[in-house]
This record gives sequence, structure tokens and C-alpha cells, in this order.
Amino acid sequence: MKKKLTLILLLIVTAACTGSVVAPEPAVIANPAPSPLPTPLLPSTPLPVEAVTIISTVVAAPTDKEALVLEQAAQAVRCFPDQYEIAIEDAIYHLVCVVAAGHSVDVQIQRLPGSVEARALFDVMREGNPVHCFSGALAYEWQFDERPDDSALPMRHQGHAWQIESWLIVAHTFDDTGYTLAPKPLLVSEAVYQAATMNGLFPVQASREPAYSCP
Repeated sequence: MKKKLTLILLLIVTAACTGSVVAPEPAVIANPAPSPLPTPLLPSTPLPVEAVTIISTVVAAPTDKEALVLEQAAQAVRCFPDQYEIAIEDAIYHLVCVVAAGHSVDVQIQRLPGSVEARALFDVMREGNPVHCFSGALAYEWQFDERPDDSALPMRHQGHAWQIESWLIVAHTFDDTGYTLAPKPLLVSEAVYQAATMNGLFPVQASREPAYSCP
């Protein structure tokens, strides 16, 4: 009986010492709640678009006198409605007229804050070209060929610019060949001046400074 009890005890102790290890229950990790998608970055204020307005090739009723002056000047130099357009950007009024393939004229009227600013820009632009008087306004002219050695295709640029009060006017013509089909810049300036006078845009006489003599 003692042997049986001893054997039973030995079996119990052995089982306790060499018994299989029970693996712990795996930890249950809860799935995290999905993070909300980031809010897309949107511009708080749309970027301003450059205010360039193209007045159709037929300018019916421009609100600015400068645009009306350009329209009338274009017609005076025989730029027909289907040949030109007028663009307005801020205080710059720009006419482009294609006379024929390779021949064009463009005119720009720029309104500056005052006569001092207009005179300063005039002096910078003329780059030492001699000054002359044009209808009481200070003016200068220039000419250069992109291909001076090519008499057939000189790519000739001619220009006439003048400053009157707070306005600066630039007339520029281009002829790719040796044949002049675009109107002369001085003729274009004269057309602009006549239209401006008729519409009361420019004063009759430009301001004068002692540095220049404008009879």
C-alpha cells in the first residue's frame, strides 16, 4: 500500500515538474479607428488674373478716351477693322495693325500718374536720341534694321515717341522687306494727336522744361 502511495506521489510530482507549458492567450489588440482624411489645401484667395481686355476688332463704344483715340487713329492711317485690335492693360492702351504679311504698325498710349513720371520714362526710353518738338510736345524718333546687310529683307523697325503731360505715346512700324508698306511712324503720331485733340484727351500744349526748347 505504501509503495502504491509512493508511486502515485512520484507520478504527481513528475507530472508537476515536466508538465506541458500552456501558452498564454494571445493579446487582443483592437483595430484603431481610421484617421480622417486630411482636408485638401485650397487657396484662400484665388490668384489675380492679369486684367487684359481685348476690345474686339470693331471698337463700338470704348469707355476710355485713349481707346477711342486709337480706333480713330487706326482708321486715319487706313488700318481697317479686320486688320487691327486694341488691348487695354491697366493704364496702357495698345493697338496692333497688320497691314500685310510682314508689315505692321503698333501704337501705345500710356497714362502715368503725372508729367514728372512721364518725363522720366521718356528720357529713359530715348537713350540719348536727339529730342525734337512735335505739336508742342517733346519727341524723338529712331530706326534700326535687324539685318543691316540684307537689302532684300532688312527687317526694318521705325519709331516715333512723344510725351505730353502725363501721357507717353509710342508709334512703331515694321517692314520685313525693303518695301515700306507700313505707314510712317510720324504719320501715325499725327493721326493720334489729331484724334486726341478732337476728343479732348491731351491739352493743346505740352508742359515744357528749361532743359528742352519746344517752340
